[in-house]
This record gives sequence, C-alpha cells and structure tokens, in this order.
Amino acid sequence: MSVYRKGKIVFVIFCVFAIQSLSSRESEEINEGITRFLINWDLYQYEVKSVMNMNEAISLNERFYVRNQIRELLLKRISSDIENLYIDNSHKISDILDENINFRREFPIYLQSINLVRMLFRNNVIEASTSLPLRGNQGLLSHLPLPWATMAYNSLSEPEYVGEAYQKTRVGNDFEAGLVPLQYSGIIIDLRGMEVNEALAPRIYSQTGQLIYGPEFIMQKIGVQRGIIAYVNSMDDPEAKIRAGSSAYFTVGLSTRGQYKTDVVVSSRDATRIMQHIKTLESLQKCRVIFLVDKKNV
Repeated sequence: MSVYRKGKIVFVIFCVFAIQSLSSRESEEINEGITRFLINWDLYQYEVKSVMNMNEAISLNERFYVRNQIRELLLKRISSDIENLYIDNSHKISDILDENINFRREFPIYLQSINLVRMLFRNNVIEASTSLPLRGNQGLLSHLPLPWATMAYNSLSEPEYVGEAYQKTRVGNDFEAGLVPLQYSGIIIDLRGMEVNEALAPRIYSQTGQLIYGPEFIMQKIGVQRGIIAYVNSMDDPEAKIRAGSSAYFTVGLSTRGQYKTDVVVSSRDATRIMQHIKTLESLQKCRVIFLVDKKNV
C-alpha cells in the first residue's frame, strides 16, 4: 500500500474519530445554560434565544461540528416548550398531539422548518437564536386542526341589523342617538388587569354564552395568513391601528372563560353592537380583532 493511501486512510479515521469524539463529549462540553422563549405577536413568530456555556473554547475547525449539535439541542428545547403553547380554552399543543394522529405527523415537519440558527461564539459562551413562524403557509396555524369556517354569520336585512330600535324609535325618518347601526372596521377589547392567556385560536362570547367570534367563522386561508387574533400592550401599538382600522369598536371585556382562560366575554350590549351591522361581521371574518393585554415580564 502506498504511503499516500496510508496517509489518506489515517486522515479519514482521524476525522471520523474527531466527529465521534465531539458527539460523545456533547454533554460534557455544552452546559444547559439559559434558554428564553417569547411569542412576538406583532410578527406572529415564536422566538428563541439560548446562551450555552462551553467547558473549553471551541476552535474554528470544531465549530462546524458543534453547530449541528447546538441546532439539535435547541430543537429539543423548543419542542419541549412549544408543547405548552395555548391553542384555545381547552387545548395546548400537547393535547392535540395526544388526540390527533395527523397533527402528530405534521408537528415534526413544522419544527424541522427551522433552517436558520444564528450563533455567536464568545470564548467559552455560545449565543444561539432562531424563530419559527406561527402564521403563513409555513406557520403552525397551517398545521393545526381547527374548526375553520364551520359556522356562518346570518345575512342580516336592514331592519334586523338595526334591531328593535328600528321599529320602536323611528321618528321623522331619523334614529335616536346611539341607536343607529354603526359600521366598525374592527374590534378592540381591553383585557388589561384580567387573567388572560394568549392563544392561537381564542374566542369571544356574549354574556348569554353566544359565540360571536372564533375560527368557526373564518376561512382557513384568511386565518392562517393573518392570524386569528392580535395581542397588543398599548393603543399606540402600530398593529392596533393597522389591523383594527380607523373606526374600530372599543370595549372592555367582562371576564375570561375556559380552562386555560383564553376566551373573552363581552356584555350583551357590546355583542349587539358588534352583531348589528353586516360590514362589521365582514371585518370579523377578516380577523380584524385586537386584544389589549398587560405586558408580561420575560
């Protein structure tokens, strides 16, 4: 055997040994560190940042192999955390994984969509960060088995969406102030100070228990592209103006409901106002709904 071939075989064995060595030392080299998870509702994406400590500085040659290890480690942490994400008032991701075999097949596909993990090496510290889309064709909403568009708002005639006031208070072809049906470009519900959990598919109910908003009224294509709800912490948030529009209906929620406190209850008067005008219902079907919530410490 030539010296060249012997040298080549030794080099290959060395590379294999180096890779196996790095893999076997993963638990020794990469400490748990701190990982923070955050849902950015403005961008509708799940953001992750992890700071991991290395027992010794990683050389430039070793970084190539370590990157794959870090990606897999980060993926495990994401999978564990995102299973606690609320879907609606009675389901987390983990619940759907237990109940729905099709979703169990699709969920790993969603996780594997992570194609960019940003890494910064600083001596014996590695900062790794990435994000996953929640909406859009590649987002989590596109995989969830939600009851899209299984219900429809009734088509209302003018007397119906005016309500009883149309028949009882009509004087000189005018309506009393406050009784004219108004068209709203969207809905903003103030939930600050309440116990409410952010979810991908929350619902709005009236005091009498009537469902007036949820994925049941939304076409899947619209819901997936826009997101069913937007959460903001201030009325100055650009998202509040963009999504809800310039003539949004503003009200304060009465309470939250459901096992996970994700759904909202509004007064009967608010429900009537929201349901009065066919154009307002069309706004709801376009996901022009905002929940104003307290800012959470992260």
